[in-house]
Parts: sequence; C-alpha cells; structure tokens
Amino acid sequence: MNQKEILEKQIEILLSAQEKCLETRSCENVVPIAKTIVEITILLERYSDS
Repeated sequence: MNQKEILEKQIEILLSAQEKCLETRSCENVVPIAKTIVEITILLERYSDS
C-alpha cells in the first residue's frame, strides 16, 4: 500500500465519520473532520503531481 492509497483510505474513513456526526446531530466534530479531509486532499494532489 503506497502513501496515496493510505491517504485515500483515510479520506473514506473521515467521510463516513462525518456522515455519522451529521446523522446523530453531534456536529462539533464536523469542522475538524472537514479540515482534515482538505489537508489530506492537498497532500494527495502533491503526490499525484510528483
């Protein structure tokens, strides 16, 4: 498993966690989750550029 695959897996996990937050209305975690998704996406773009 390379770095890109690991990052993609992390995004999947975070997205499902975000959905659960929204479903249960315990949304204090949604913003940090969204920030983390953005950070991982930026890393992924760097990997795909190189």
